[in-house]
Amino acid sequence: MREKYPSITCLSKQLHRIVNGESNIQKLDDQWRTIVLVRLPNEIQTEKEPDKFWTLIKEFETGQFIDLAEFALSVLSLPHSNASCERVFSKINCIKTKSRNRLITSTVSATVITSECLKKKNGNCISFQPTKLMFDSMTYTSLYISSASNKTELNKNKTVININEEEEIFLLED
Repeated sequence: MREKYPSITCLSKQLHRIVNGESNIQKLDDQWRTIVLVRLPNEIQTEKEPDKFWTLIKEFETGQFIDLAEFALSVLSLPHSNASCERVFSKINCIKTKSRNRLITSTVSATVITSECLKKKNGNCISFQPTKLMFDSMTYTSLYISSASNKTELNKNKTVININEEEEIFLLED
């Protein structure tokens, strides 16, 4: 890879929101060119996971590659796709239909969280057994909001519902 990309100047210029200014671009490029000349500990050389590798480089005792490591970790954190966000928006559009347009945000949020929880446990809405507390929490005022006074009252009555011993769903949070 080093032969193909002897400099990272082009990449750092493309990611100008991560790298500010020409001096920082030059500093990154200097560190990129220098890192191959330094004898790194075996622990770093054998690390296969990119995020762990760059974290080890960042924590390297001399501290001479901190900027390069932070740049690499920032690049690794960039989403390669927005498909997961789009799926959530699609799910919200299915929940908040024209006939259910008065659902408050916390109810929509709780519905999405419940759906994800069921999917994670390979469950479905047919086999799911809600608790008594869950049923008791499903009142008109907790699902729909008609005025600011109701919203104030709603904030006083936030509820935590246990799905099972391991997981909880926090309802009525804004």
